[in-house]
Amino acid sequence: MYYFRDEGLAAPFGFCLQTDPIRTQQADEAAQVEFLKETLPAILEEVKAGTAEVYFADGSHPTHNTKTGRGWIRKGADFEIDCNSGRKRVKINAATRAIKPEHLGFEISESVNAQSTQRMCRDLLKKHPGKKIYFVCDNARYYRCAWLQKWAANQRIEFVFLPPYSPNLNLVERLWRLLRKKAINSICYETYDKFRSGIIHFLENIKVEYKAEVRRLLSLNFRTVDNTSVHLAQTTSV
Repeated sequence: MYYFRDEGLAAPFGFCLQTDPIRTQQADEAAQVEFLKETLPAILEEVKAGTAEVYFADGSHPTHNTKTGRGWIRKGADFEIDCNSGRKRVKINAATRAIKPEHLGFEISESVNAQSTQRMCRDLLKKHPGKKIYFVCDNARYYRCAWLQKWAANQRIEFVFLPPYSPNLNLVERLWRLLRKKAINSICYETYDKFRSGIIHFLENIKVEYKAEVRRLLSLNFRTVDNTSVHLAQTTSV
């Protein structure tokens, strides 16, 4: 890592400004490659055949507290943002469709748990009658819950667990990044209700306001913990 006082001095030497990436030491490169080259392509083939749907799922708990972002500004100028010190969270359970990621299912409730996950699964089953649902998620305890897994075994839904410590393989993590960019960072919400409404507006209007951006960001292009790139085909028709 090299440090320059001025980005203009670094550019001619092939350097660019970036945030240092964090690598999870417990992540397993071999397991991530196996998921991307064997597990995921196999279930996507069923989608291609018209017999299944694949959804990536995750929970998020943004706090009602002003977060600052990054942006370009003239040297010497300041851009101040009002802030608050709220501690209440908006608890979101969401699942995004692998093929058309702007097709999103979500629930905001008192808790992200096995019960809210079951409700979301029921909604997906109703949305895709006659098709099998592959529910790709991390290893959170509420996804592994015994009674939820027992219920799923008798439904048209199968939980597909990502390798441990693999947020880089979950499309919904990219959705949370876009949520922070569009509806949270550098925005001061005076009240919790306004904060919650701003998040709901973003989630409810993805297909209208952010469809193209979501398709670019949530494409089936992945990079493993050791920087192996895997690119999978993704339908982009309307």
